[in-house]
Amino acid sequence: MNNVDMKKMFIRTCVLSAAAFAVMFYRVATTGIVLSDASVSQIQTEDLEAQKALEADYTQLSKEYDRVVMIELENLGEGLETAEGEEPLLEDAGYLIAKELMLLCEMDENAAFKLYFPNLHGEDISGAKRRELMEESGTDLYVKIGAAISSDTSDAGVVTEYNEKLFLRSLGTAEFSDILERHLAVSTGKKAVGIVPTQDEAVLSCMVPAARLCVGYTTNAEDVNSLQDAGYIKAVALGIYQAVMDAFDAMK
Repeated sequence: MNNVDMKKMFIRTCVLSAAAFAVMFYRVATTGIVLSDASVSQIQTEDLEAQKALEADYTQLSKEYDRVVMIELENLGEGLETAEGEEPLLEDAGYLIAKELMLLCEMDENAAFKLYFPNLHGEDISGAKRRELMEESGTDLYVKIGAAISSDTSDAGVVTEYNEKLFLRSLGTAEFSDILERHLAVSTGKKAVGIVPTQDEAVLSCMVPAARLCVGYTTNAEDVNSLQDAGYIKAVALGIYQAVMDAFDAMK
């Protein structure tokens, strides 16, 4: 390894260490930083330039980057009931995770991959549109960020779904899901429930390593509170980012 490579590795280590320190601070704090209604509203109406960056021109991605990751967002608050006049729960949780992921990309000057988000606010994407996006962008990895539900309200933690019928030589779907699961459990401090076969049509339709990552249970009060916490959002983003790096290392 030459001096230039060593310098790049040192810079990346410093960037991720700083992010990891912020996550560690969140995990040891007695209370997290709770997003106020005002801050959520502000996020919806400002940062137009940041939103443009998130909505990358997917047709140019394969020309500009060696590795491309498509991250699709579900509406994490779908089905959650709120009192009349209150803001919908978790409405912007996926968007906030996306913003934190983009921030990590911007901080990591040596990132050899690009993350892009086709639906910043959990809008539905048709199967045909998804295939078009993946083909045009040259997508190498696919992650859908969602939430789990259970009839047992004590069930909590992170769970990852994979396509058990797809076999790939470079990186298996179960292996990719396991990488995501392990990193999320470490970064968030949540229980790793495990990896399970998926029934999600988007993941089943992918011909690249793909997973549906459930970042909590919306049927568990503690997980719902976590997903409204800025520190937890940062921890989720860091875990995903580190998992993507490990996945690409495994594909070499």
